[in-house]
Amino acid sequence: NGSFNSNFDGWGCWAQNNTCNTVWQNNGALDAGYLKITSPMNYFGEFFNTQLFTMQQNKQYLLTYSVLGDANKIIAFNFQDRSNWAQLTQRTKKEVATTRINQKYLVVPNANTSAAQLTFYMAPEFVNSVSLDNIKLQEVNTTAVDPLTQNLFYVNTTASVQTIPLSGIYLDVDSNFVYGSVILQPFTSKILIA
Repeated sequence: NGSFNSNFDGWGCWAQNNTCNTVWQNNGALDAGYLKITSPMNYFGEFFNTQLFTMQQNKQYLLTYSVLGDANKIIAFNFQDRSNWAQLTQRTKKEVATTRINQKYLVVPNANTSAAQLTFYMAPEFVNSVSLDNIKLQEVNTTAVDPLTQNLFYVNTTASVQTIPLSGIYLDVDSNFVYGSVILQPFTSKILIA
């Protein structure tokens, strides 16, 4: 239940002095419903799934989620083995903003387990309130891409507008599709991702 359309069954929260608070909301800040987690200032909080799942060593998994914070800060996450509390992945810090961010992150566990758990972390230097939705983990097969040969970097060093034809479909750094051509204003640059 990572979409939280009607509840947050399968998820829990912990913080020092039992100060972590979870509430299901549906006020339009994210999608049809979402989970808001609050951990007061000066306390470390964790938000985690309670329904354990299987992960295989060296397999690739794509973690996606939508996040909205009370400030432009960060949260962290990792996967761990609940049978022995070993970390399956490193703790990773990701951006949180006061506007919605759709995050994607490739994870590769370092061990096999049938008791995997995803945990998000909040700390005073991170964020005190965060809303999460659309949490999804799926196995994927990826191939490393050489960014120097697959991605494009254009620079206009002239005082006139340049139009550069494109032979494929790309994403810009804001995740907008770019195709046909790209227009560069004077003294600007553009990165396109294959």
